[in-house]
Amino acid sequence: MNGKGNIQKTTSVESIMNRDVLCTDVVGLVGEPFEIECESEFDGATITFYINPDFLGDTKFEDLMFLWYDEENCKFVELETVCNEENYSVSVNTTHFSRYMVVDSSEWFEAWAEDINYNPGVEVSGPAVYNYNTVFVVDCSDSMNYSDSVHYRYVGNAIDAQYPKTCARIEAGHNYIKTMNWSDKAAVIMYSYVPKVITDFTNDKETIKQAFQYTYSMGDTRTNEALIAAADLFSESDLNNPTARNRIVLLTDGQTSITDETIQYLVDKGIIAYGMSFDIISDDNLKKMAEETGGDYYYSKTGEEIIDLCEFLGYIDDFDTTDTDGDGLYDVIETAGMRVQSGRIIYTDPTDDDTDDDGLLDGQEILPKVKIKSAEDLVGTARIKYYEFLNGTNYYFVMASDPTSVDSDDDGLLDNQRVFYDGKVMVPIDPHKLSYDGPTWVWQEQADIANEGAFVATDYTSSPTSTNEEFNDIAKDADYIVGVLLLSKDIIEDNEIVIKYITSRLKLGAEYFAETGADVLDFIYDEDGQAYHSQIDTWQREFGYNEVYDMIFDYGTDMMRGRYFFDYNGIQHVLWFWKGDYWNLQTGAELGLYSYGYTANDIEHYNVVDYEVPMTLTVYNSYNRWASPVLAWVPKDDQWWITAFNVDYTIPVSDNLAMISSVDFSHNSRMYDAVKEGELDKKMNGKVDIIFDDVYKTIWFVWK
Repeated sequence: MNGKGNIQKTTSVESIMNRDVLCTDVVGLVGEPFEIECESEFDGATITFYINPDFLGDTKFEDLMFLWYDEENCKFVELETVCNEENYSVSVNTTHFSRYMVVDSSEWFEAWAEDINYNPGVEVSGPAVYNYNTVFVVDCSDSMNYSDSVHYRYVGNAIDAQYPKTCARIEAGHNYIKTMNWSDKAAVIMYSYVPKVITDFTNDKETIKQAFQYTYSMGDTRTNEALIAAADLFSESDLNNPTARNRIVLLTDGQTSITDETIQYLVDKGIIAYGMSFDIISDDNLKKMAEETGGDYYYSKTGEEIIDLCEFLGYIDDFDTTDTDGDGLYDVIETAGMRVQSGRIIYTDPTDDDTDDDGLLDGQEILPKVKIKSAEDLVGTARIKYYEFLNGTNYYFVMASDPTSVDSDDDGLLDNQRVFYDGKVMVPIDPHKLSYDGPTWVWQEQADIANEGAFVATDYTSSPTSTNEEFNDIAKDADYIVGVLLLSKDIIEDNEIVIKYITSRLKLGAEYFAETGADVLDFIYDEDGQAYHSQIDTWQREFGYNEVYDMIFDYGTDMMRGRYFFDYNGIQHVLWFWKGDYWNLQTGAELGLYSYGYTANDIEHYNVVDYEVPMTLTVYNSYNRWASPVLAWVPKDDQWWITAFNVDYTIPVSDNLAMISSVDFSHNSRMYDAVKEGELDKKMNGKVDIIFDDVYKTIWFVWK
């Protein structure tokens, strides 16, 4: 890499094998997929994978190719790959990081080149894919200035500079071009006073795209002449071809004066006409033309709908559009199979709108909008390789989740169902249905204890220990004591060895003093006697929190800590959480909600918030895809500081503890919105996955 900052510390490379469904299931995958992230700015990077040829099997080394996943556009992008057989490495240059993997390009492109017949009722040889011969007739009269004005867009590079003009008419044409198959042809006619053929029939997409740059808005409207000129462009061989769809697409602002004679001329030639009007008022002439020629009529004031419809015209007749179960997916798509972005083919039940019975329609899990993989989008050897296999229109669909599984990524979070206990959410809906959120085995255990309920504590014991009056009295001077501590940071650091020695000696007998420690802290058992917990009104509330406390606790405990910052009403707030060995209280975890108070001796001190919210806390011993619950605390009472410590689990290893904690902000939706804009402290230990539940306005921390 060439970049700024400490790249070694700000860059991470992590395998996502079996954690990311799409990348793990990519057709032709060789080795493992990796996610690369970097917080530093960089100009460019070279990614190199080294290959052990003994494990390639039938894959040829020269066929290896890099892919990266373009999440914004939901597609895998083929990259120009350098294969170095001298050291068996494959490399690619990039200016950004994402998810990268190496595939067998022959296997990858063979999967994409497979034609799937989506219109079996049409009797043609091979898959029922039509050749489309389409004339775009573009209204360029003066009135288009008001309904679809032409303007110049920002030009960012040499490619953009070739197409500086834009408007809905132009974008509609461009959208159609993207769907064109190699055997499709298109022509473009612009008209106002007289029709002008900008380009005759061609399958050269660049020529057609450039033709739309001639769009203007000036002059009278003579639609009849333009339609007749368009009809005359079709050759006899086109009109007599049984596998061709000969069409005119009229882009206009409506209120045309199309005559019956013109419509009959189109009917006699067997040309289908589509009327697309940039107006909210229906045009009876356009409607009649479409109906009598077998086409369709659409109108839209904004033009956005017209732009999308032109893409749809690129493949509409290739599909039998019967949808028996009303899930948004045509029956033939569900039975013949839907190729998704990874190249895999998914099958669903055309008579059941929810194949996996998870509450999501099949058409919500596999998005109904058809996409087309085009060779023109490829570069270099990738395009050449694709053409070796290409023989038809390569349709695919975007998979948002797996319609054949209630848990698409098998991470324990269901695609469309929460798990509750005592009215509170214990397991949220999976926010990333194709990539896991937190250790999968922990979420599965969380669901099990919620469903069984036997392990979950919800209330404090009815016979608590006595209140610690001494510390409650000390808390009256909390401001003074905190001030002294903040000013004494250097003294504490200078005496680190002495403090550690004292605490280590005390810790030798810690397990025998759990009750004493709990009394000092005003902690009490839950009703099940499972763990000690803080009370809502306790002396610690007066002391707030700051990093000096963590420094002191470091000397006597083995804890990991993390913070999540967010701004609300102009004040910084923090969710501060810990897990690990709590000395005499043994294994536990906690989470508190604080707001910024003041800074002293360069240390930020936070006050406890003056309200409580619903919270939950569970802790697991977890390693090697195994988890065992240590405690589960789902208190009925709202909390500002949720804590739980199980003294029966002694000498815990912080790294092996997994914590799941939730904070419910449904009392204040504005605060929840602020929380969503927050961020984790970059200095924290361990990996934290964060989940937001927008319905219950709850944030979840999954910490392993």
